[in-house]
Amino acid sequence: MKYKRRFNLGRFGGRLLLSLCLLLSSSPLLARTLVVLSGDAEVYHNVAVALRVQLRDSSEVLTLEQLRQDPPAGLAQSDTLVAVGAAAFEQLLQLPPERHRLLATFIPESTYHALLARHGEAWRQKPGLLSAIYLDQPLRRQLQLARLVVPKARRIGTALGPATRHQLAELQAEAKSLNFELVHAELSADDNPVRRLQPIIERSDLFLPLPDQAVFNRTTAKWILYIAYRKRVPLIGFSRKYVEAGAVAGVYSSATQIGRQSAELLNDRADKRAPLPPPQFPKYYSVITNRVAARTLQLELPTDAALEARLQEMSP
Repeated sequence: MKYKRRFNLGRFGGRLLLSLCLLLSSSPLLARTLVVLSGDAEVYHNVAVALRVQLRDSSEVLTLEQLRQDPPAGLAQSDTLVAVGAAAFEQLLQLPPERHRLLATFIPESTYHALLARHGEAWRQKPGLLSAIYLDQPLRRQLQLARLVVPKARRIGTALGPATRHQLAELQAEAKSLNFELVHAELSADDNPVRRLQPIIERSDLFLPLPDQAVFNRTTAKWILYIAYRKRVPLIGFSRKYVEAGAVAGVYSSATQIGRQSAELLNDRADKRAPLPPPQFPKYYSVITNRVAARTLQLELPTDAALEARLQEMSP
């Protein structure tokens, strides 16, 4: 396996460069798996590196820009296409499904379904040729972490927008199974999220933001953190960055973990005639806490490792 010369290594640090060097070997003329990155960001390359470390088949990696400028000769002969990120998935959905299987990875669930509805009619008619590994965590796993962080909490608040409204029934059922009373609001794109969410936060013992751009963009996320701190309500973050910004705890999957799971899925379906499994949530994940936020809210938390171990016991 070998990255083409046009694969840009200049953006990588020494650790990632070392990982790439370990992959160098002779490459076949045609790769069975073509991995297309949505951009040149390091996080996309990290997915590709982890995938190629464990993938048994030959593979080639290109950015979306490289694919558009200089499509590889073996594109039509590649058995499997892997789209890393939303932009690559949107582009590869334009290809006819007769010649390929397509795995979308490192993509939010809501984005996957939105793009599939917009561009994927031909793929939907070919069962077993399309699958995904989502970037976001299953609701139950997030609620289980919330229960571990504040064991005595009774009410958990959240908000649903256009991209997450379909999750309400599942959210209610999972919250009930963990002895939470769900306090929620359903927002439209025209609503003022801060104004609508303040009374929800005030009525909650915990608040669980969901990744929906209509509700939580960069600006509203800061205001929601501020309101939650003022009302002394812990937040469970849906990303590492949100925990670092002030949420008390969160569960997330790294690019490396997503890449590893992608390779395992493809190795299990190495025969190109084998149908791909249904889309799935990450099975590898990590827990992160914000100790400053916890102290401010007078919460005594176990270590990140202890929380992660407990969560894995609850949600293997």
